[in-house]
Amino acid sequence: MTQQLILAMDGSTRVCSAALLRGARGSATGRWEVAGHKTEADGKGQARMLLRLVEELLGELGAGPQDLGAVVVGVGPGTFTGVRIAVATARGLALALSIPVWGVSTLSALAAGAAASAAAGEEAPWSRLVPVVDARRQQVFFGVYEHVAYGVDESREQWVRAADFGVCDREALGPLLGGQGEERTLVVGDARSLVGDLPRGVSFAAAPVYAERLVMGQELLGARVGLAREPGVDLEILESAAPGRGGDGAPEKVKPLYVRSPDADVHITKMKDPWSVGGNRRT
Repeated sequence: MTQQLILAMDGSTRVCSAALLRGARGSATGRWEVAGHKTEADGKGQARMLLRLVEELLGELGAGPQDLGAVVVGVGPGTFTGVRIAVATARGLALALSIPVWGVSTLSALAAGAAASAAAGEEAPWSRLVPVVDARRQQVFFGVYEHVAYGVDESREQWVRAADFGVCDREALGPLLGGQGEERTLVVGDARSLVGDLPRGVSFAAAPVYAERLVMGQELLGARVGLAREPGVDLEILESAAPGRGGDGAPEKVKPLYVRSPDADVHITKMKDPWSVGGNRRT
């Protein structure tokens, strides 16, 4: 093939997803187009699924690993095992093929999909986007993005992350959002059962994490100054499919994003000192 492909992959949720992207400069639909996409639902099968999905995608395009120019992987938050498998797979591919790899948060992929849908309309129907991912233990990981219009005529828009990613009980998300004002809010996640009752003005939209949204739509997202740095990729560097300054694109830079301590760490701590203060509290 004459044009290198970008591989995007995610295993942070029960739905494994992989996509191949290629540049679409000058296109009315944006700078990227999806060359191939596959998903498969299996909450515990990331290890055997991701590489098979990638192999199938390449085969359908008549391409091979040599046609990959870069890898972008979802680094969570999400299921700890799934995130680790996806990150390890992406880093391994990058090392084997001598290509750059970047990590992007799973929550921002969900937000990018919703933001792109809003941008396709005449105006944003919501003031806030709240992506959620299953955190197990009857909890969810979540982010809050606020709609901001700017420019001379406010014709441009962006969704700005208003706080660091958080985790809460499923039933607590509704009261939490209801206490933040009367803004029209859209909660987006792969299942309605992830959240409890939602207050007036808060809607839910079911959507899985699509791997292509680790890249496509990310230009619509931003973050307030002073927040913890979110994993992401410089889209200009990605288009060149080459590592940028400061080691961007290096495999060792891509690490899982944890909002809560991994379950294994909690269990080890309890085993070492089961009578410690807070040892029986959920984290």
